[in-house]
Amino acid sequence: MTRTLKLLGLVALAVVAVSAVSAAGAQGAVQKIHCTTKPCIITGESTEGKLVLNPGNITVKCTAKYESTLSEETVTEATVKAEYTKCKTAGVASTVDMNGCDFTFKSTSETEATAKVDVNCTSPNEITITAPGLPCTVHIGPQTGLEHVVFTNSGGTEPTDVTANVTVSNIAIKATESGCSTATGGALTDSVTLKGFKDEAGVEGAQVGLHVF
Repeated sequence: MTRTLKLLGLVALAVVAVSAVSAAGAQGAVQKIHCTTKPCIITGESTEGKLVLNPGNITVKCTAKYESTLSEETVTEATVKAEYTKCKTAGVASTVDMNGCDFTFKSTSETEATAKVDVNCTSPNEITITAPGLPCTVHIGPQTGLEHVVFTNSGGTEPTDVTANVTVSNIAIKATESGCSTATGGALTDSVTLKGFKDEAGVEGAQVGLHVF
């Protein structure tokens, strides 16, 4: 009888320990992005991409295309390639050249689908911005922890998509000429509908569901 009680006590302690570990893990979990298949290609396009350079409030507007490939169905961070075309500054054609740079979106919140952004470039490459309205070329180099991007589920029936609202501020910039040497910071805003597709050897296949949770 005593031996049985001891065994029951050990089992109870084990259950409590496992429950405590599970609860701790759940409490520390950040929000995730989930594609209903793997590998998965995520794409999004927008005509509302806007980069504001400060001081000076110089605005560069572009059509933006974003793409990421997920090797797993559920992730907490993703590398995102961006392409900016049809850019204009004060209505005049401008250029944003990524020069091989990309972004990493990293989920940071347990309660909101929010991500911080890293800018990744292989030295000596940087993102460059040229525009007739700028008396210089603006460069955006590698940096981490920029805030932020907020993701929202569209809802409805499968295949569902996700809206990404980009409000990234305090982007460090530098100029190669003295004409706009006072410009030291930038802010990127955009709203993009992200869709997931089955990855068919690097080619978009059928659309699949995309979620954040």
